[in-house]
Amino acid sequence: MDDKIKNILKVRIAYMFYEKGLTKREISKRLHISRPTVLKLLKEAKDEGIVRIEIIDKNKNIDFDLEEKVKDKYGLKDIKIIKNDLNLSNEKLKMKIGNEAAFYCERYIKSHNKIGISWGATLKYMINNLKENKSINIEVVSLLGGFNNMGEEVSATILCGKLLSRYKGKEYILFSPAILENNKYTELFLLNNEIKYVFEKMKYLDIALVGIGPYNSKSALIKNNIFSNKEIQELNNRGAVGNICCHFYDKDGKETRLENRKVVGINLEDLKKIKRVIGIAGGFEKIGAIKGALNGNLINELITDDITAKELLKN
Repeated sequence: MDDKIKNILKVRIAYMFYEKGLTKREISKRLHISRPTVLKLLKEAKDEGIVRIEIIDKNKNIDFDLEEKVKDKYGLKDIKIIKNDLNLSNEKLKMKIGNEAAFYCERYIKSHNKIGISWGATLKYMINNLKENKSINIEVVSLLGGFNNMGEEVSATILCGKLLSRYKGKEYILFSPAILENNKYTELFLLNNEIKYVFEKMKYLDIALVGIGPYNSKSALIKNNIFSNKEIQELNNRGAVGNICCHFYDKDGKETRLENRKVVGINLEDLKKIKRVIGIAGGFEKIGAIKGALNGNLINELITDDITAKELLKN
């Protein structure tokens, strides 16, 4: 086949496929050429500029190029970036990210999934926006104990039940404070069969939904006096930048532990073993925390905003 005839054939195939909406199989039959040849010529037509595909997002809500850059830099399995209007309050941004996270998760949650959930306001907004689907049967596990002084609605123990209310199935809750003093009584408490059973369930999760908290004055753990001034100074000295499931970590994602405190929840090493760990967070005050989580491979999927994402691309 000479180049002139081949070029005419490429144009004809492109017209039939893109303009007339014929399938590759139909084109193959009409032109009496093999389907692999149709595929090959369509690809060449695109590569040579005979076909140019333009994607128009009228509302300019999605920056696919930004998503790909962040995804590639941190080796993420997937990412979703929402547009952040600069005049959004911190709370409204959490609501917007939570809404997008609900849409994102609805595509992936299936029957027989075992799903772990941590704590935080953004996760609360995500669950509030999930559509009810009682045809899906799942197991939900709280990844952390609860809090009494930060509002029950953001505790993992409460969010666990709220998530399950959208579907049907079973819940496994850590009936414990999220953080305890590290002593012999705490170790005995953790030997309780019900507590051990929930920890065992954490080993077989398909998905973990986690919030990412900052380590600064905006941190709920700091604002609500969970830690003493001495402990806060200790975390400062160790370079803490953020927390997931109340485990603090530095800019490289390495845990910065407080020896006199015990987190009753999944540890970071076990978290990294879960196939899909979806971090749901955004906002300027969380950039360091999100970057540390990404550097330490503590999450492998991310839902955030475009201002945060652009900062994540900076060195």
